[in-house]
Amino acid sequence: MDRRRILPQWYQLTPVTRQLLRTLSALLLFLLLGTLGFYLLGYYYVAPRMPQAAPYSWLDCFYMVLITVSTAGFGEILPGMDLFGVRLFTSLYVLATIGMTVYFAASMTTFLVEGAFTQLGKRRKMLKKIAQLERHVIVCGLGNTGIHVVKELIGLALRK
Repeated sequence: MDRRRILPQWYQLTPVTRQLLRTLSALLLFLLLGTLGFYLLGYYYVAPRMPQAAPYSWLDCFYMVLITVSTAGFGEILPGMDLFGVRLFTSLYVLATIGMTVYFAASMTTFLVEGAFTQLGKRRKMLKKIAQLERHVIVCGLGNTGIHVVKELIGLALRK
């Protein structure tokens, strides 16, 4: 089975779609790095300074990242958030969140303004029609050479 018919190739995507995929990948990586950052802070920074506090769970760290990124402001749910290192990490993460939000908003605006949704539909429809074609020849350019090529192809088709 031809792999190109199963999954769309990276080179077949429009530049705007590639930019959107890169942005979504960066956002996912950003969330994962934030979760990892809070987890490592809880394990290596908070636990030695506050023995009564259990190391942070992955879910608590991810939740902390989500309320930080979304600016929901539910408060700090993890023990030891008043320690200097944790406050510094959270502050830097908030600043990075602002940059990521602006980048994501710009990419989404570009995606919508340049009509990428309609381009995606048209391209998918065209690729589907091309995939259904059988025994066809496309002649690009109908100059002096192209005329001879077309005549030769018509002659071949008539002989069959």
